[in-house]
Amino acid sequence: MRILLIYPNSTKLPWFFKFVIEDDVKETLSPLGMFYIISNSKYNIKFLDNRIEKYDNETLFNLATAFDIVGFGGTIFEVQQAIEVSKKLMERGIKTVYGGSNATVNYKLYENDFTCIVRGEAENWDWQLTNKVITLPRIENLDVLKFPERIHIEDYRRSYETYLIEKPVDTIVSSRGCPYNCTFCSSKIIWERNYTCRSADSVLAEVNWLRANYGTNAVYFREDNFTVNLRRLKTFCTLMNLPWVCEARADMSEDTVKMMADGGCRAILFGIEATTNDDLAKLNKGITIEQVQKTISFCNKHGIKPVGMFILGFPWDTARSMKDRFKRARNMGLHNTSIGRLFMFPESEMYHQIIAENLAEYRYKDLIIPRTEDMSAWRVNWLYFNLLKRNYFIKKMIGL
Repeated sequence: MRILLIYPNSTKLPWFFKFVIEDDVKETLSPLGMFYIISNSKYNIKFLDNRIEKYDNETLFNLATAFDIVGFGGTIFEVQQAIEVSKKLMERGIKTVYGGSNATVNYKLYENDFTCIVRGEAENWDWQLTNKVITLPRIENLDVLKFPERIHIEDYRRSYETYLIEKPVDTIVSSRGCPYNCTFCSSKIIWERNYTCRSADSVLAEVNWLRANYGTNAVYFREDNFTVNLRRLKTFCTLMNLPWVCEARADMSEDTVKMMADGGCRAILFGIEATTNDDLAKLNKGITIEQVQKTISFCNKHGIKPVGMFILGFPWDTARSMKDRFKRARNMGLHNTSIGRLFMFPESEMYHQIIAENLAEYRYKDLIIPRTEDMSAWRVNWLYFNLLKRNYFIKKMIGL
């Protein structure tokens, strides 16, 4: 079979969404999920990343007609191009497949748009389109998978100056899923809170492979939570021979932080989201602000840059709470803060809460820019703009 995998280009969003959601990202991340499928398939699968090529729908369709099956991946932000090209291909008699996180969670939205929708981990799938929707079992032993292909590696982002001065930096995914239950997050829906991880030996083998083949000088572990398995983390930190950064929960012991620092960790990105225990409880984060502050102090003590990610515009937010969260976040001792305005896409408890409480003020193809109980969506945006993004948006609007 002649198979083509396409990562579609981003959907151009309506004007209001552009104040909240980036749809013209300059640096593209390597699509490791699709590269895993290509590495582990028995077929010789061709790949096209249209975030880089930027073909229009007609050109993409014409290129795809040379194949028997055309698969589409990506997130909800790219699904529109996938749908439009898929429908034209099906009219031509070519079979199409949609997979990935958005397909796994929201498959019912797209059943008429593709020949087949594949839910779950597709590395071991045989590409037999036996049903309209195919749900694949979880892969319990990730070590058996071949490392993901690094197709046109120079086309993708390979530097993270905020955290690492070394270049090039390459991304690795060493685990899948998250065992936690935050109300705003769709990860638990995608993975059903079933956390699986590769062994330290497997991860280190990929690090050495990247170093030998692509000159990798540092690693960014882009996954929900790198530190869940402490036994694996200890082995990894003992043997790791390159600087690295990861993402984790902000409830770490000093011993763990010191172990990571001694093992080459330069920065940890924490999804903190809020700055009071009341808000953290509403988000079902399972941590306290006291734990967060201790973790930040441990990082600073042992030479790891702590980076905090926060959200403004929760359904219960007021102008006062947003201003207070902004100020507190910037005074927590973090090396860097990333503060975003809340937007929602299916599925999560908060997504359905916003719909049920009629807070979904702006909607576009299942994306939501919500109001709060106290403020219009425009008022939330205005406050967010003035707190954080004023210079950025001025430059954007005048084309700098």
